[in-house]
Amino acid sequence: MNAPYVREQLKVALRVARFEQDAVRGFDQTFDGFFRSFFGIVLCAPLYVLILFAERRIFANAPVELPEVSLPPLPAANLTFAIVASTTYLAHWIAFPLVMIYLTKLIGAQTRYVPFIVAFNWTSCVTLALTTLPALFYLIGVISIIGAEILTFPILMFAMVYHWKVAREALDISNLNAGGIVLIELLLGLFISLTDTWLRAGLIEG
Repeated sequence: MNAPYVREQLKVALRVARFEQDAVRGFDQTFDGFFRSFFGIVLCAPLYVLILFAERRIFANAPVELPEVSLPPLPAANLTFAIVASTTYLAHWIAFPLVMIYLTKLIGAQTRYVPFIVAFNWTSCVTLALTTLPALFYLIGVISIIGAEILTFPILMFAMVYHWKVAREALDISNLNAGGIVLIELLLGLFISLTDTWLRAGLIEG
């Protein structure tokens, strides 16, 4: 795998984001393409670090920008925190493909599992990049904490529609089933986030 290959897969992901008809079939849907799509974990790691950095800036500035809001303390940025954050990041990438092994069998789309995960992984790079924008804009002083929250909402709505399209076309399933896949993805992500919050609280208590 080389840079031109990655650029080509990301270009396809952007075509899907523009809702081009059957663009999802432009991904490398081979078994090699399946494993290569997990390079997104490495590719998007700096974006996740940026989000964590913005989170700390927001928590530090919240008493000034939002004096009426009381935020819990963050754990120290040490090795233990880095391990917890890294585990959470990997869980967001790995858990859903594992769950989809069962779900694709349940809905009779197991033959489309590989194409779907390939499409999901590369398009997740796009959604994570978009999700990073509020954090980036806040760090450079373009928007406030409230502005970042407001900007996050339409991005999340777009991400849901985006992944609904990926599920519907890559798995070749109905609109309803695709909506169910997106809902399960959201619930799984929420569970991972809540677990991360619980682990962070343990770091503070420790």
